[in-house]
Amino acid sequence: MKCLFLDAIEFATTKEQVAKAERMLNCLTVLVTFEKGDGEKQLGNLLKEIKKTTARIGTSNLMFVPFCHLSSNLMDGEKAEKFVVECEKRLSSEYVLAVSEFGVEKGLLLNIRRNKDCIQFREF
Repeated sequence: MKCLFLDAIEFATTKEQVAKAERMLNCLTVLVTFEKGDGEKQLGNLLKEIKKTTARIGTSNLMFVPFCHLSSNLMDGEKAEKFVVECEKRLSSEYVLAVSEFGVEKGLLLNIRRNKDCIQFREF
């Protein structure tokens, strides 16, 4: 599992196929790639890191984005989608949560804060 954690002023997507856009302000944006071999251990580590990072940056807004571009060792799409659903289930009670649609091409708008910890790569 590979992730980018972004301390975002604004995150938004645009989609040609659908008129609906996803947008969130002042949030932790997590771009996550699920890889072959990922399981409960990696999922647990991801959730701990999200909790730690949201506390550090002082937000309860969380944008969770399935993002297949961080690895060439991708998990099967059907299984990865189940991981997304599981993450949503575990995170929804603690955060103002938005989950980007799985398996849809989209454009990204990112406005990232300017500080030394605004972008962090994580591998679990």
